[in-house]
Amino acid sequence: MPDARPLVLAALVFLAVQAEGADPARFSPRDTTEASGVDGVEPDSGLAASDAAVAEVLFDFESAWRAGDRKRLVSWIARRGVGLSLGGGEHPEGWFSRNQALAILGRLIEGTETIQFEFVRFRNLHGRAGRPNAAAVWEQRDRSGELRRLAVFLSLGREDDRWTIAEIKVRDQ
Repeated sequence: MPDARPLVLAALVFLAVQAEGADPARFSPRDTTEASGVDGVEPDSGLAASDAAVAEVLFDFESAWRAGDRKRLVSWIARRGVGLSLGGGEHPEGWFSRNQALAILGRLIEGTETIQFEFVRFRNLHGRAGRPNAAAVWEQRDRSGELRRLAVFLSLGREDDRWTIAEIKVRDQ
């Protein structure tokens, strides 16, 4: 049976755009907006972003997390870095470069068995009124064998002409 998840996310994006009173037909995967601001990663305050571009980031990030592919995870992080807040005292928190994020996310995922990683909530996917963000459920078995259920929150930002991950937060559920 084919994977229905892309269709479900597309339907969610469509409904989110309609709920904002926008015409979904005017958005195409080629819609881009120039980044602005001091750090180069700012929410798109002009034209709405491509729902397909945001969905691409979320789907690929979700797939990479499930596979434990930290290099693919980091490929979506803004060149200027990412805000990380991974909960617990064993992981540093703050603003980190891509290389630092690679090491930190590697330590977070390494030695765990991901049972489930799935985005379950989406907000502002079109990026018109602020940064798109999503919440995922991460069910994993940690190094000690304990089953844990965590919440992972992503916030996206614009960098040049693409959506990137601007912030990642992990919390116990």
